[in-house]
Amino acid sequence: MQHFPSISKAEFHDGCQAFYDTIVSVLDGNSWLQVAYESDVLSIKKEYIIKTPSTLNEKATDIVQHGNEDLIDDEDHEIICRHSSLPETDRILVEFSILWSPSYQVPVLWFTLNRVPSGISTGIETVYQHLVPETSRPALNQVGVMGGISIAHHPKSDLPAFFIHPCNTAEALYEICQQRSCRTALDYLVIWLGLVGPSFNLYIPSQLLLPAPEDEV
Repeated sequence: MQHFPSISKAEFHDGCQAFYDTIVSVLDGNSWLQVAYESDVLSIKKEYIIKTPSTLNEKATDIVQHGNEDLIDDEDHEIICRHSSLPETDRILVEFSILWSPSYQVPVLWFTLNRVPSGISTGIETVYQHLVPETSRPALNQVGVMGGISIAHHPKSDLPAFFIHPCNTAEALYEICQQRSCRTALDYLVIWLGLVGPSFNLYIPSQLLLPAPEDEV
């Protein structure tokens, strides 16, 4: 790492390739569905399990739609209330992409909501409600150590996408690496993703964090 806490484009490429080569062998049973590295983009697909209010049963739906709530007897009312309050489990598919920023000379985390259940918005409110842990929301609501969530056209697809602004990435990496070794581009990416990923419940598989076994004598 010649210019730490920055990373050059060549170092970023080497780090992404090493990350991909290492991670593909430990995907089984992990919440990451897919990892790919192509055209200088390291992409990660992850599913998020969310809870949504269940729909009313057919009788309740028909009554509510026609404005005949007065026709509900006490027993039906109890059943409808109990049924409608039960949460259902659904899933959101998110594609994260990690790109190198020529302006900031650091990685940038981009993401899009690719599959969202019916009735769920694809806007920033869904990101905060279903992707961001409650403890991470205050920091992401302002430009702090982690920057803030912004939206722009994705550098590769040119489609609207969310991203974490990299304005404070280098400073945060420098502080962390005072206590941790960062000798290779792979070390750099693992530390960086360990810094930004938890804000979206995107945790590195533990196998990638284990030290490499020493060569047998």
